[in-house]
Amino acid sequence: MQWPHRQASFALPAIVIDQLPDYPCRIVVQISGGLVAALWRDGRMIRSTSPRAVGKSYVEGTVASQQCDEFFSFLSAATVRAPKIDGIPLHVATQSITIRSGDTSEWARILPDSESVWRDVESRLFDLPLQDSRAVDSSVAENLR
Repeated sequence: MQWPHRQASFALPAIVIDQLPDYPCRIVVQISGGLVAALWRDGRMIRSTSPRAVGKSYVEGTVASQQCDEFFSFLSAATVRAPKIDGIPLHVATQSITIRSGDTSEWARILPDSESVWRDVESRLFDLPLQDSRAVDSSVAENLR
């Protein structure tokens, strides 16, 4: 499918959140691994159908220009207050957040997490309405990791 008035679809996503699983022996609630979401500057998005469907079920669509611009403005402000984690304990679930805006920045998030700025970023990504949404094969989504 062609994305009218948008950048080439072969460009790298502007933000990618990749989730690595925990180990069942550590936490009662098992967190699965996989792509959480990828959003391109042109509004194309691939994300899991829900936070609990990471690694299992994905949807693809387009975010309206205004909402996309608002999200990236929020993201720019959010990264200023985002802490960098120096070390990650063994056997915990994590997310890797990669942001491309001129240069590439990477952050890590330890899960479960209900308080960090990254929880807000993830929540806003899931709240963005998708136009022309359709199911996408999980192998397509996992290739973005």
